[in-house]
Amino acid sequence: MFILILLLLVLSLFTNILSKCKKKKMPPGPWRLPILGNLHLLNPNKPHQSLLNLSKKHGPLMLLQLGCIPTLIVSSRDVAKEVFTNHDLTFSGRPLLTASKKLFKNNPSITFSPHGGRWRQGRKIFMLQLLGPHRVRAFKAVRGEEIEELVANIKDVFVVANLSELIRSFTNNIVCRVTLGDEFGDGRISGDVVAFGNPKFTWQLLCGRFLSSDGMG
Repeated sequence: MFILILLLLVLSLFTNILSKCKKKKMPPGPWRLPILGNLHLLNPNKPHQSLLNLSKKHGPLMLLQLGCIPTLIVSSRDVAKEVFTNHDLTFSGRPLLTASKKLFKNNPSITFSPHGGRWRQGRKIFMLQLLGPHRVRAFKAVRGEEIEELVANIKDVFVVANLSELIRSFTNNIVCRVTLGDEFGDGRISGDVVAFGNPKFTWQLLCGRFLSSDGMG
């Protein structure tokens, strides 16, 4: 075990020396390990806090190696504006994540599909048919009712309100009422009606979670 750890450290040192010798200038970033890269520096439960701490040390634009995938981290509003205004096509791609591929059958939706002709056509249909001004105004009453219910639920809490849970339920209710005609519920079955609460929440968690297989190529 000790020999294996020693070999990994030597290989890491050799890799970092070679990377510094390359002519191509890359953004700053932390020391990386073989195979893992910088995965060991990220808290899987609070990755945003890990990225914040790393950005304080390495700057608003840093390069992390997540397994075998080089990842550019932008943590400044000005830098983000520069990236998405002047270099939008360069950074318009989306990673093929394990959870989205399994849940959405190889990412046919515009949310996770890679940038290209199919994505542009899907986005055009989505904006014209689903999110056009007429459609948005048509469901104004639904949004108003859900806002009133959200405020009432917050008032009913005497100690500490779980805003994450309340806002999740609020947004899901709006989406489900607009698309399905009813609230998303809590996952229970009543007669012929199935409430999608728990399954919907489960795939939301999976899609937002980083899986180690995504960094292993």
